[in-house]
Amino acid sequence: MTDPKTDTELGLEREFDQLRINQKESVRELELSSTETKTWRHTISNVIKSVVSIKLNQCVNLDGEGPYTGEATGFIVDSEKGIIITNRHVVGTGPFRGYAVFDNHEEADLKAIYRDPIHDFGFLQFRPKDIKFMEVTQLNLAPELAKVGTEIRVVGNDNGEKLSIMTGIISRIDRAPPEYGANTYNDFNTEYIQASASLSGGSSGSPVVNSEGLVVAIQAGGSFWASTDYFLPLFRAKRALNCIQKEVPITRGDIQVIWNSRPYGECERLGLPSQIEKSVRNEFPSANGLLCAKSVIPKGPCADLIKEGDILISINDEFIVSLVRVDEILDENVGKELKFTLRRGKRDSFDVFIPIGDLYKITPARYVQVFGSIFHETSYQLAANGHFPINGVVGNSVLYDDESCLIHSIDDKIIEDLDGFIDVLKQIPNGKRAPITYYTIVQNKDVEERRHTWYEFDRTWNSRFVLATRNDDTGLWDITDLAEGHEFPRLPSIEPEKATYKTIQFEESEDKKASLKQSVCNRFLRSLVEITVDTYISLDDQLCGRRSGTGIVLDPENGYVLAQHSTVRHDMCNVFITFGNSVEVSGKIVFMHPHHNLAVLKYDPLSIVADIQPNVLSVTPLKRGEKCLMVGSSSTSSILVNEVTIGGSSKRTSKFFEDYINLASFRMDPGPSGVTGIVCDYDGTIRGVWQNSNQFVGDMDPHAGYGTDITDLRYITDRLKNHESPSKLRIVDVHFNTLDLLKAKQCGVPSEWISKYNDPDSFEDSQFLEVTNSHAANISSDIEYPKNPLEQGDIVLTVDDKIVRTFKDINILHETLSLSYKVLRGREILDLTVPTVKVEDLFTSHLVSWCGLYLQKAPTDVQRARSSSPSGIYITSSHEGSPILVYDLTSQYITEINDQEVKTLEDFVKVVRKIPDNTYVKLRCISGNKPTTKVVRTDYHYFPTGEFKKDKEGKWVEISPIVTYRLENI
Repeated sequence: MTDPKTDTELGLEREFDQLRINQKESVRELELSSTETKTWRHTISNVIKSVVSIKLNQCVNLDGEGPYTGEATGFIVDSEKGIIITNRHVVGTGPFRGYAVFDNHEEADLKAIYRDPIHDFGFLQFRPKDIKFMEVTQLNLAPELAKVGTEIRVVGNDNGEKLSIMTGIISRIDRAPPEYGANTYNDFNTEYIQASASLSGGSSGSPVVNSEGLVVAIQAGGSFWASTDYFLPLFRAKRALNCIQKEVPITRGDIQVIWNSRPYGECERLGLPSQIEKSVRNEFPSANGLLCAKSVIPKGPCADLIKEGDILISINDEFIVSLVRVDEILDENVGKELKFTLRRGKRDSFDVFIPIGDLYKITPARYVQVFGSIFHETSYQLAANGHFPINGVVGNSVLYDDESCLIHSIDDKIIEDLDGFIDVLKQIPNGKRAPITYYTIVQNKDVEERRHTWYEFDRTWNSRFVLATRNDDTGLWDITDLAEGHEFPRLPSIEPEKATYKTIQFEESEDKKASLKQSVCNRFLRSLVEITVDTYISLDDQLCGRRSGTGIVLDPENGYVLAQHSTVRHDMCNVFITFGNSVEVSGKIVFMHPHHNLAVLKYDPLSIVADIQPNVLSVTPLKRGEKCLMVGSSSTSSILVNEVTIGGSSKRTSKFFEDYINLASFRMDPGPSGVTGIVCDYDGTIRGVWQNSNQFVGDMDPHAGYGTDITDLRYITDRLKNHESPSKLRIVDVHFNTLDLLKAKQCGVPSEWISKYNDPDSFEDSQFLEVTNSHAANISSDIEYPKNPLEQGDIVLTVDDKIVRTFKDINILHETLSLSYKVLRGREILDLTVPTVKVEDLFTSHLVSWCGLYLQKAPTDVQRARSSSPSGIYITSSHEGSPILVYDLTSQYITEINDQEVKTLEDFVKVVRKIPDNTYVKLRCISGNKPTTKVVRTDYHYFPTGEFKKDKEGKWVEISPIVTYRLENI
């Protein structure tokens, strides 16, 4: 007989028994977990064979989508026909280019064969025979298996990775569609599935599979602020796939009403009687509510029949609790009339009979590309976002605005549809400035919100006028040239208008000086004009768009206007000059200074009654301490009149802003901020110009501005008056920096030269000039010039035997081929012959567009930053949506094509003309000093090769049209 166990021993025994039980349960759980893991592992191994990574280009901005270059996911649903399903926002409404990368890294071209008008799914197709090293397998769609609590896996290209597998559990199957923005694609009239899988970019179009490998949904979107993801049910996609496989039409019907699901409690507050709720619950026990009208498209088939908040009870006497069922009924009854029973407030239920429309008729299948923008008929998608009728024409990225706009009228002609839009444009003469009225797409179409502008219908830079029509057989959009064989009307002559001006009235005074001040100010206010510059083609690393600034009429007799180079960035543009904020005339660029923030424009004096008196330009340089008048205007058209004192010179030698190289300028006290104007004597003699500084330069405040002595411009204005082009003159294209006398002495400048440089009568500080960039003259032009002997660190003593004290002494345009420079190099004084360069040779004169790339000789600002140029082929920008954008080649040089060396744009064009469309091309590029090799694909269908080139007179001539799909606002 054993001793009885103590309580402690009994307790320990019970703990050991429980531990053994827990261990057995853990073993069973591990066995079960292992079984589930094996099941999922087997499922995933089968699924990934059908999942593809999609590399895509949406080529144009159409229906609120694109242009876009990126990647997404899709999966095969028909291995025999090569059909891949992905999202609608991947396929896009407009032109699609792309290819699929399979699990074994084989690739196959894709074409778009279907995109749903509303829901976020579409189909792409590849040729199965193109996949030679793996078996092509498909996944089956089972949307009915999506249930709350179902464990899922999302297999796709998450955040650009080739393959990613994410885990989740379905938490809702009746979620409202996610909203992505006011002016972009949004799904509606369907329920969405919700789960937490923490997906990101690139996973769009991924299959959502259950443990059996069946696809229950497709990944569509997610939340930025949580790990929530949204999946589209595949009921409509499964039906569409069956139609494609059977080669029967995919009918899609709609009544132009956006519905949303409301719980019974809300429906009761909206007027739903309990007896109807009871009947619906009896028939659909799992339903939680009914459908209510969220939005009704104005002037649509239901505009006078259904109101927001109406409760949908039944269609053809069938209770409706699901948007899936609404889709089924409408799709099967296109062209028929159905009875809708609704409930509105406390009134009895009522019936309305509504014809079922065809969704494809309100989905864009054509667009016009003209003036660098895309136009198409208004779509259901945009109308639903903006709540306006589905009629008229929408323009994308037009009028210098990224927002889409609904065109109301052009040239006072109402635009009803795309054909009417084409007819109106064919009647507008080239160069006509005509009115446009429009609405921004995100606004309601109310009279108060209608906008009005004037638009220059100029085909000089964008002669391409084409109609593109979708072809689902080829997957391409067929291009028709609307300008071919059409002769546009000639622009009629216009009588010149008279400008009106503001006047300034000073307080009455007997002071003769005050009277003179008033007279001079009112006179020169007429010489201040507003300059607007529209650019449609990207050149010299500058984006397309609109810039504006203030100009000064220096010579009203000949129509010459002084402007800032920062406003007129290059000469592939249209220029408009506004007088007195009342009359606008066209202008042209006659001169741009390659170093200074200076450009000269010209308008026809006979095109306007400007009433500007001839100006007297001083021949006497300004001196420190002189008293002058400043008459100026700000960007907001505010008038400024100041008595000023001329100060010393300002240092404007920043290497970061090339508009201000080697510039001699003066300060004033007070120094006006943000103003452009004229500095003059009280008798009206112009002594200088004051320009607004819109960039930080040197030691100047970014808004303070700077002055230029008018005598520094006489060499320009005198030649213009004699009808000679300053662009034909020559310049030493070298950068200089300033050295004060002390610094110069420390650098070894002999004392006898130091004494020569002191000039107490100059308003500028005496200083030496030091060479900071000696490469510029060797590389800035396509023309071969003699080697520049100047070296970095050289200190200039004289030029052509004249002492150089300031920038002013070297800022002269010359006619001679070379100049004699005396410089100090080290401790030795040298005499050098320095070649000059034609001013016009420093600016771009040739532009080529190829497969979405803009190519030119590198801008001088870029070349000055290098010791040498790898080639004369520089990528200045690229089109959004182009096949080459993904390679990020902007600001690189091309040196070889398919291992063939190319040095000039002429070489480049000659080589690429022989390369077929839709083929791969090997490019050798140089970024910085690092060579890289890229293999890119040609696309001449949407991005044909275009070319502009200057003729002998310096005028741009279109060799072949350059494609521009997008304008950027500046």
